[in-house]
Amino acid sequence: MCGSGRVPGRQRLSVRLGLLMGLLGVAGCAPQTGLLLEVQGPTGVSTVTAGVATLRLVAAHTSYCGRWVTSPELASFSVDVHDRDLTVDPVTILLSPDTMTDLAEAVRAQVLALDASGQLIGVAAFSPQPFTYEEVQKYSARIGLLGRGARSDGPKYVADDGCICIPGQPYIGNSSGSGCDQRLPPSLKDFINTAGCELPAGAPLPVGICDGQLYPGERANRELPCYATRSGMCRLGQRICNDQSGRGYDRECGVGDAALALPTSALCDATLTCERTACGDPLACLKTSTVTHKVVTCKLPISPDPKDGAAQPCSGGTWSFSVPAKVGAECVAAMIDGTHVGPVTLGWKNDSTDTPQVVSALCPPTLLVSAVDAAVPTAAAGSYPFAISLGDQIYDVTLEVSVGCPTEVAARNFRCDLQ
Repeated sequence: MCGSGRVPGRQRLSVRLGLLMGLLGVAGCAPQTGLLLEVQGPTGVSTVTAGVATLRLVAAHTSYCGRWVTSPELASFSVDVHDRDLTVDPVTILLSPDTMTDLAEAVRAQVLALDASGQLIGVAAFSPQPFTYEEVQKYSARIGLLGRGARSDGPKYVADDGCICIPGQPYIGNSSGSGCDQRLPPSLKDFINTAGCELPAGAPLPVGICDGQLYPGERANRELPCYATRSGMCRLGQRICNDQSGRGYDRECGVGDAALALPTSALCDATLTCERTACGDPLACLKTSTVTHKVVTCKLPISPDPKDGAAQPCSGGTWSFSVPAKVGAECVAAMIDGTHVGPVTLGWKNDSTDTPQVVSALCPPTLLVSAVDAAVPTAAAGSYPFAISLGDQIYDVTLEVSVGCPTEVAARNFRCDLQ
């Protein structure tokens, strides 16, 4: 597994509280080399009011498997700031190399803000920086406070065995090759080309999972749904899966009081259970959860005669399907895997546009196909799995794409056996 102790050139670093820049060079001593990290308080609230009691440094470097992994030497470094307002009195931390450090290798630092109970409530994230020989370079970052992830009963972003997976930040493995480290895959390039970057034995390719790495069949920066409770109701939101450079989701799942409400708490409860395992993809977990599932099939016939290089519906057929017998919150719908299903762009119609959407509350729920990415229709033929939610149920769908126009006119339409 990528990130194991076999990684050559592993960074070795030392750390201490930084001194004022003017005091870093002491008369008669050689100039120092280091990164001075200034941690500032969040915008609009003091860290004392916010409850920040401890700062914990996480320093990471890139392994040869294309992942960020921690430097174990720094796993326990922390600073007590329980009575210190970092907005007016920031903390500086001096990160120094030792004789084994490759100075040109960038170090990524995240400073975790913890409350008095040890709960993660925020993070100050620094962009990756190399060392400059005999220079101390200073960088500043402000603590960003978390939302749902700051609650003890909310999502977990720090695994018990040390991986750090905060939405909006690159995920960081623990370099052990076991436990939570196995939930963070190597880059595709390194998985293919580099010995020692294998996936765990028997593990499938992580396709369709938001884990910070892009694999075949996935699209970077794809919009996906998310499920979270707000004001006592289960609500449907959206966020982006970056799936690049170790960064999974672009932010926490945040839903406001105006977000679409679902009939029951079932999907939110199941999602939260998934979110309590740090560094996993809650949507991939949700698709295997015990919440009610139905297995259905959708059929998409396409004309054998493309127009202007694009696949077309059969003559007299349509590429839309309305789900019958759904009312109210039962109509709230989501494309769990996003709007790209194999070569097909597919999603929900809403009131404002006919472009397929990730979420919708239109009654009746209506699935739209806007395009089939195949200049030669036969190249699109096949079966493609995807998942949707309707109300508080999950549907495991197989999309069957066929080339040719049936004699029966009704069979020329895009259709599903959804109920």
